Amino acid sequence: MKKRLLALVCAAAMTFGMSLTVCAAGSTDATQAAENTPVISNNTQTLTAATIANFAKETTASGNATVSAVSNDVAVSAVTEANAVYGTGSFVATVVEVSLPAGTVYPYELTLSNPNVWAGQTVTILHYVNNAWEKISPSKVADGSVTFTITSCSPFAVVIDSQASPKTMDPSLAVSGLAGLFAAGAVLTGKKKEQ
Repeated sequence: MKKRLLALVCAAAMTFGMSLTVCAAGSTDATQAAENTPVISNNTQTLTAATIANFAKETTASGNATVSAVSNDVAVSAVTEANAVYGTGSFVATVVEVSLPAGTVYPYELTLSNPNVWAGQTVTILHYVNNAWEKISPSKVADGSVTFTITSCSPFAVVIDSQASPKTMDPSLAVSGLAGLFAAGAVLTGKKKEQ
C-alpha cells in the first residue's frame, strides 16, 4: 500500500511539475534591458524594441520587394490602429517597411511571408500612408503568408483578429493532461492486479 501511495504522490508531483515554466535571471546589460523594455502592450501582445527589429528578420516579401525594420513609433501606431480595428483582441503579426525598385508598376500584388500567419485567420493589412493607416483586405491568407495588392510602398502591418481566429492549445496543458491520464491508468492497473 505504501509503494502505491508513493507512486501516486510521485505521479502527481510530475504532473504538476511539467506544467511549470522555467524562470531564469535576466541579463544586467543596459542595452539588452532597453531592447526588452515594453514599448507598447495590449491584451494579446507586448512589443519591445527587440520584437520590432525581429519583425524584419522574420518577414520576407515576394518578387523584388524588400523589407526593413520600422521605428518604434510606427510600430506603436500600428498596434494602436489595430486596437481600433479589432479592439484589444488584435495581434500584430508583423509590421515592416516594404520597398520596391524604381519603375515598379502599380498596382502590385505583394506576398509577405511570416510564421505568425496561418490559413483561416481573420487578417487585415494596415498600410501607413500620408500619416494615417488605411485598411487593405488580403486576397489570400495561407499558412505562413498573406497576399494583397498595394498602390505604393511604405510600412505595412499584418493584423490578426485573435478573437475570431482559430485558437491553439497550450502545450503545457496537453503534457499535464497526458501525465494525469497516465497516472490514473497506473492507479487503475494497480487496482486490477490487486483483485
